[in-house]
This record gives sequence, structure tokens and C-alpha cells, in this order.
Amino acid sequence: MKTIFTLIKKDFVESLRSYKFLILALVFLLFGFLNPITAKLTPELLPQLLPDNLPIEIQPATSLDAWTQFFKNMSQVLLPLFLILFSGTLTNEFSKGRIIPLLTKGLKRKDIVLSKFIHLLLQWTALFIVNIGVSWLYTLILLPGGVDNILISTFFLWAYGVFLISLLLFLSVLLMNGYGVLIGLGGVSLFLTLLTIIPIIKTFNPYRLGADNLQLLTGGLYISDFYISLTLNTIMIIIFLLCSIKILNKEAL
Repeated sequence: MKTIFTLIKKDFVESLRSYKFLILALVFLLFGFLNPITAKLTPELLPQLLPDNLPIEIQPATSLDAWTQFFKNMSQVLLPLFLILFSGTLTNEFSKGRIIPLLTKGLKRKDIVLSKFIHLLLQWTALFIVNIGVSWLYTLILLPGGVDNILISTFFLWAYGVFLISLLLFLSVLLMNGYGVLIGLGGVSLFLTLLTIIPIIKTFNPYRLGADNLQLLTGGLYISDFYISLTLNTIMIIIFLLCSIKILNKEAL
């Protein structure tokens, strides 16, 4: 465990030196402000952009509009940005030969995978909390009304992010190429999206955790509707990590 902690510390220092964490922290913080502000200003600005004779009644913004912005920005912008910036977190270690001297001194390969996973998990969690915290605070200040199931709904999105992190590491040891990792992540995400067309498979699809959050907030879905996809999501995280370790143990470096 001491070795894993040392590797996590090394990775965190490197992310600070490369400004990855700083850039992401600022972006996540900025979008935390923008979520409620955009929801607040949109109904006020929209009438100025539409023709005066257009018979459309624009309702005032509510807290649900802010959370709509949150889930949209988190799933379409912030999570992809996080994965892009850290797509080479493992492949760079081997391409630049930085980890090989440590392996010759007895470093276990499973410790590499586990330390990378924990490091990315901690960063994803910290950035997620920053964004949701700022969004929540400014939504309370700017917009009326409350929203049910917001904590569990955001947890589902966070869990889907963890699934993609484990997939990133699996693709990293499988392909050993940063660009291949990005293409693989995009391909799997597209495949999971297409599977939502089939109703029976949609129930099992981990993609539901990151796509159907608003339906949970509006009452279109219930928490129990996510149990199967959350269970499969957790199982797949474990499988990806175990497969990553197994593949890396057999890899000739």
C-alpha cells in the first residue's frame, strides 16, 4: 500500500507541474458558475432574439433549468475533457520509459494500474465536487424551487465517470497508444449510445447512469430503474481493472 501511495503522490505532483489539474479545476469551477447563470439569463435574453410577433410564452427559469445545464455540461463537455487530458496517463509512462527502471527494481505491475486508477478517481471526484458545489450554491441563490433526487442523480453520473476511467486504463494497457485510447473511448461510448435504442438492453446499459439523470429529477424514471445499470457499471469497473492487471503482467516491456 505504501508503494501505491508513493505512485499516487508522484502522479499528482506531475499533474500539478503539467497544469492539467489546475486547468481542469478552473474549467470545472467556471462551469459551476455558468450552470445556474445560463439558466437564469436564457429566458430573459431569448425574447430579445425572437421576432416580436411570435406567440411564444417563455416561462421563468427554475432550479431544474440549472441542473439541466449541469448534466448537459458535465456529460458533454467536462467529462470528455477530463478523459482527453488524462488519456495518456498510463501510455506515456511506458512510451517515455519512466516506469521501466522501477519495474526492474521490483515494482509490481498491479500497483501501477491501481495507483493510476486511484489517482484518476481522486481527481475526478474532487473536480466533480467543485462543480456540483458551486452549481448548487448559485442555484440556491439565483433560482427558485427545489429538485428531488439530485444527490442520487449526480452520484449516478459520477459512477459513470468512474466506469469510463476504468475503461481508459484497460484500453491503455491493451493498445499502449494515447490516440488509440481516445478512439476506443469514443467508440465504446458511441456503441453504448446506440444500444439505448433497444429497450431491454437500455435497462442494463451503464450509459443510462450518465444520460437519463434528468428523467429521474422530473419523475420520468425512479431510482429503482437504475439499479441494474449501476450494478453492471460496478461489475464492469472491476472487470476492466482485473483485465488491465492481467494484460500488463503479460506485456513485454
